[in-house]
Amino acid sequence: MSRARRGILILLGSLALLGNLSFGLLLVSQRRAQLTLAPGASVSDLYPRWLGTRNLLLSGRNPYTDAAALENERGYYGRVRRPDEAGLDPAGYQGFSYPLYAALFLAPAALLPFTVFQVTALAVLTVGILWSVWTWTRLAGWPADPRWRGACAAAALASVPVIDLLSLQQLSGFLIPLLVLSVLCLQRNRLTTAGALLAAAMIKPQLAALPAVGVGLWILRDWRARWRCAVGFLLIMLPALITSLALLPSWPEWFLRQARVYAARNALLSPTALLVPWLPGQIAVGIVVTVLSLAVWAQARSDSDLARAMAVSMAAVVLLVPSPATYNASFLIFPLLFVVPEAGRCQRGFAQPPARIAVVLLAVAALAGTVGPLFWMLNQVFWWESIGLVVFLCYFSLAIPLWLALILRRQSGARALSAP
Repeated sequence: MSRARRGILILLGSLALLGNLSFGLLLVSQRRAQLTLAPGASVSDLYPRWLGTRNLLLSGRNPYTDAAALENERGYYGRVRRPDEAGLDPAGYQGFSYPLYAALFLAPAALLPFTVFQVTALAVLTVGILWSVWTWTRLAGWPADPRWRGACAAAALASVPVIDLLSLQQLSGFLIPLLVLSVLCLQRNRLTTAGALLAAAMIKPQLAALPAVGVGLWILRDWRARWRCAVGFLLIMLPALITSLALLPSWPEWFLRQARVYAARNALLSPTALLVPWLPGQIAVGIVVTVLSLAVWAQARSDSDLARAMAVSMAAVVLLVPSPATYNASFLIFPLLFVVPEAGRCQRGFAQPPARIAVVLLAVAALAGTVGPLFWMLNQVFWWESIGLVVFLCYFSLAIPLWLALILRRQSGARALSAP
């Protein structure tokens, strides 16, 4: 590549990076202004978890009660919302909404003022995501050039889902380095540590359960060599469950009740629901996606297979788990680093069409995010909102072609290996 062409690409890439960063920050500032109903509003997903943990461990109060949810809402928005303000936020219900053992992992935060905890969490999330993307480029083997690896990490940080995640300080973000580090430990035969990291990730069971079950299947394939991974998981998980039951024996019942309330009061949508609007079809798709994703873990042999299996699980959970925003799409960075090289290969295969669809969706989202700030500056509300919808739909539906590309690539490879 000539120096002039390389310079043009760097310039265009820098403009896209700055445009998407500006677009994401503008969306975040707009949301914060809309949701700040009174001075002192935190507008942070950490707040209900911090307050619930603090009240549980320091005062022995049940974090799942309706009174606790109202207290969380008051801190989140600055005051309790009026009935006519219920539609301001698609994720407006501010219950604790996590398993009680999550409070044990957050216990040190109970001793800190919320502002200190918030700033610390934001710094940890930012560094954790940068490190995770940089490390994953090595695990995926693409890109090979360290400079492009740094560019990938910077691009990830400027993407709308990651900005969304960081602005809310979503606990989903802590799972990213935990899952990446667990794969690294599996590859380096530090199995006890890998199991412990997977147990810590279970603070969000809807996102971590599939990778955890997949690793369980991988362990069973060679129990004598891999049993230490199960021990590491149980060494963290069992004490956490026992302690949480000692603190509040009825917490599973309270948690399930609040999960139902959360689902009923918040506007949740998954790519599966977008693709298949009727419930029986969604259940069938969910079963197929889960079984095929677990099969990748069961067949994993090499270090590359382990990283690919985790990428498949990350795409699957985004595909299946309903969410009120785009922050869970941050997990799709890791499948993308496997799929993008597939889209550029010359040879044809079943995985190539969905890989190219994924790249097109990403390109459309990036282009829309680049030009979006221009319409903001020109005060073109219609075009600004339309571009926001395009970006949301692109990131939201990206999990579908990514998962298909990874699964089809895996199946093609398995057939090639079994061919005489």
